[in-house]
Amino acid sequence: YKSYLSMTTVTMATTKSDWYRGKVMLAPMVRVGCLPFRLTCLEYGADVVYAEEIIAQRLLETTLVTNTVLGTTDFMDEDGGTCFRTCSAEKDRLVFQMGVSDPDVAVKAALMIQPYVSGEMGASRGEVYNSV
Repeated sequence: YKSYLSMTTVTMATTKSDWYRGKVMLAPMVRVGCLPFRLTCLEYGADVVYAEEIIAQRLLETTLVTNTVLGTTDFMDEDGGTCFRTCSAEKDRLVFQMGVSDPDVAVKAALMIQPYVSGEMGASRGEVYNSV
């Protein structure tokens, strides 16, 4: 999987390099990457927002729920807590961060979240991979 992810990084660097250039970005932050904050940042001019980092294994253990009241897609924990929440208003401008050390888990989690975000960023053993 490492060579697959590395190859994806090269593809992004050559075909999507302008995606980050000249953009107003909400930098990745701890404890302040929830959906209402991300949407507020987009409303006030951010071009790209980062979700809070989610542990990939935790994401894989969630249940996907369409929240019709809020108009969101929720990744729910077994205990009913929300692991991650997103909506269509941010899809093309959202980067998802995952914490992961196992390449198999990384691929499974990336495939699970991919339809809902514009990109994933996962840190594995000190290396950062980006893919769109």
